[in-house]
Amino acid sequence: MEIAPGITAYFPTPRDPATLVDWAPGFTLEVTSWGYTPDGRQLPRFAYVEAQPESYLHGSHLLIESDQEIVVHTGELNDEDVSYPAGTVIHIRRGTARQLSSRLGCIFTLYCPDLLTQPPGSPAVEGSSDTGAVVERDGGAS
Repeated sequence: MEIAPGITAYFPTPRDPATLVDWAPGFTLEVTSWGYTPDGRQLPRFAYVEAQPESYLHGSHLLIESDQEIVVHTGELNDEDVSYPAGTVIHIRRGTARQLSSRLGCIFTLYCPDLLTQPPGSPAVEGSSDTGAVVERDGGAS
């Protein structure tokens, strides 16, 4: 919903089944924005994630599509031997292996800023600045 010129707000219906994705046993994503890899695969770009207590992503996962920004809202998120309590902001660089789990359960926000906002080869949306370039935090492009 456009709430002011140039500002769009998303007001999801709580636990809307149309937005829920079972990511792994014990991990449920409520996807609010989808993104695309350069080869056209669709992945969650922005999602709220609920991890049940004692949930684990089995095996290490290598980030190849995008950096990830994670904000832990409640509980505690774990990555191998590191614990991230509520209030922690985590930046995981592309190419990093990680193994997420939650011993206590938690809710966190997942954001993958490097995913394209439209499929590759799509005509540019008027006013869009999405070129597919990855912009580093220091202002350089890659």
